This record gives sequence, C-alpha cells and structure tokens, in this order.
Amino acid sequence: MNNKVVLFIIVATAIIAIAGFILISFLLGPKDASTPAGPDAGDGWQQDTRNVDGQSVIVRYDPNKTVSILPPPVEVVPPEALPPTETPIVPPEATPPAGETTPVPVTPPIAILPTSQPIAPTPAPDKYIFVQYTVGPNDTLFSVSQYHINRGQPTSVALMARFGIDATDLVAGASLSIPVANPAYCPGLRTHIVLESENAFRIAQRYGITVDYLRQLNNLDANYTVYVTDVLCVP
Repeated sequence: MNNKVVLFIIVATAIIAIAGFILISFLLGPKDASTPAGPDAGDGWQQDTRNVDGQSVIVRYDPNKTVSILPPPVEVVPPEALPPTETPIVPPEATPPAGETTPVPVTPPIAILPTSQPIAPTPAPDKYIFVQYTVGPNDTLFSVSQYHINRGQPTSVALMARFGIDATDLVAGASLSIPVANPAYCPGLRTHIVLESENAFRIAQRYGITVDYLRQLNNLDANYTVYVTDVLCVP
C-alpha cells in the first residue's frame, strides 16, 4: 500500500476520533450557568427565576401541565326564572276638554274675631214677677196673699202695698197684677218673702236650718239683717 494513503487514513481517523470526543464532551460535560436546562425555549416551555435557600434558580415548566385554582362557577339564572317585579300604575292626569280650563279652588277668607271685646255678664233674674188675679166679692188683701202663698207663689200684704195695691183696689171682678217671688231667683231652692214680724233667726227656725246657713245662702251681713218684703232663698 502506498505510504501516502496509509498516512491519510491515519490522519482522517485521528480527526474523526478527536471530533467525536469533542462532541461527546460537549453533550455530557458541565453546562454553562447561563444555558437553561431542559427543552429549548421554542418548544412552548416557560421559565421563572425562583429564590431557593437564598440562591437564584431558573425553573422551566410546561404551562399546559401546571395546576391552577379556578374561581367557583357563577350560576346564571335565566330571565324567565326571576320573580316578576310589580310596576306601580300611575293614573293619567285628567285633561280638561278643549276650550275648558281647570278651575282653581279659592280658599275663603278666615274671619278673625276681635279678642278685646268684653263679654257682657248674664243679668241676674228679677226678685219678683207679676201674676194676674181676678178680685172676688169677699176678697181682702190678706186673703189674696194667702191664695197665692198656697199656690207656691209667695207674697205678702206689705209686698202688694209696696207695688201700690191697697184695699181700695179690691173691687169684685177687677184684674190685678199681684207681685210674687220669682222662682228663678233661687234655682234649686224655695223662695220666701220676709214679713213684718220676722227676722233671720225666726226664718231659719221655720225652715229647720241654722241662721249661719241662712246667711250663707243669702249673703247676709254679720248682723243677719233682713228687710221686709225682701226675697230669701231657703231649702
């Protein structure tokens, strides 16, 4: 064999061996720290830098195989399942016919009464009233007075004389206006005409009351003074 051919084969074999050694050393030897381990970046993998025990570590992962926590599903309620809502019905405003206007209510004026006008006191009833009497053929002033006293109309000869009636007026058939005590003067009580011979003590004794009570009923003075023909209120 030619020496040149043998030398060429030896050199070629050596080159092939060295190239194979370098290739194997490159594949199995230590990686550079900047070269990420695992699949290539173009195959869909992602990488994150994590801090593990104070050292920065590059972590590569397949995003299609990661575990994630999804929020709970939201229940969608169809519109027909929702409860109906009530819509208030507003009546339409009344519209007056064409050519007519709605009357505006007019508030009447308020009458203001004067407050400074004094109220007149109620007058006290009169002590006496007059009743008609027809004179009989045998009447006297005393019989006429007794007639009215017996009918619950207290009077006296002195009271008739006070109003101008005397014996000359007792003409049979004549009509006289006889003064008697007014029952309204003593509401709820009886009336009494004071006679010539009476005083407060005799009147109180006659009606079975104390003289102090008689004074209280009639507003008498401290001396229990009464006047002839006056009207007193008694029980």
